[in-house]
Amino acid sequence: MNLSRPAKYIKRSLASTGGNGAIIVCSNCKDADKLLFVPQGSHKLTVYAYDEDGTAYSETLSIAVDSRRPMIRMTLPRAYPGRPTYAQEAVDFGVVFMESDPRAVMLHLEQPDGSFSEISLDNCSGRSYSQTCTKRLGLSGYADKQEIGYYFSVSDPVSTTYSKNGTLIYDVQPPNIAIASPIEGMVYNSRLVYLNVSLNEQASSIKTIVDGSRYRRTLCSRCTGRDSRLYFRDGMHNVTVIATDDAGNTAEKTVVFAVDTGAW
Repeated sequence: MNLSRPAKYIKRSLASTGGNGAIIVCSNCKDADKLLFVPQGSHKLTVYAYDEDGTAYSETLSIAVDSRRPMIRMTLPRAYPGRPTYAQEAVDFGVVFMESDPRAVMLHLEQPDGSFSEISLDNCSGRSYSQTCTKRLGLSGYADKQEIGYYFSVSDPVSTTYSKNGTLIYDVQPPNIAIASPIEGMVYNSRLVYLNVSLNEQASSIKTIVDGSRYRRTLCSRCTGRDSRLYFRDGMHNVTVIATDDAGNTAEKTVVFAVDTGAW
């Protein structure tokens, strides 16, 4: 409020809804410089100037105070330093946060060319103490085994909070299984048959099924291959090797062979 001449007194009133009593700021003055403590939230500040005749002049401003930064409580996928998350064709991205007046909730996602794009997360639910925003995105444009960086940001009218950086590994190709032993179609003259399995990548697990059994024996975990010994009776047999990687891609390979201890 600009005054051309001194006012008898100037008052101010601060209200969120309704009104509070007006407080005198100064007397016989043209301007005033006062420090005002305003609580969190939206408010209306009204300044009144009264002349000698008692005529009032007023001006109202809408102000908001938000001194609390948004708090990010959790992200999806979870971001662990040094521990990437493996992903296939589509991923559910999400962020859980605390903020009473969110203005923008963004996913910052690394693109196939290495640049980052901002994607608005507009599917939100919950209340100020715990809100969740999510978005499902396809990853078909990325190369197999490509690392994809991501992080989130939540903004209120005055500040922005960023999450930790996370890493995805786009993985849609199953492991390639090589079985060096037993050999397809081979006849073995011993009940002891060696199993030798190797993969082109680390698997979360390698399992075997012998002669169509319902039982899946774990050969190894978090490995790229393993040697083992198997015992068979005379006759035709088959061994199926099942390898599953961290993304859930699964490959199977079966070899058929015979055991004939009386053949030699």
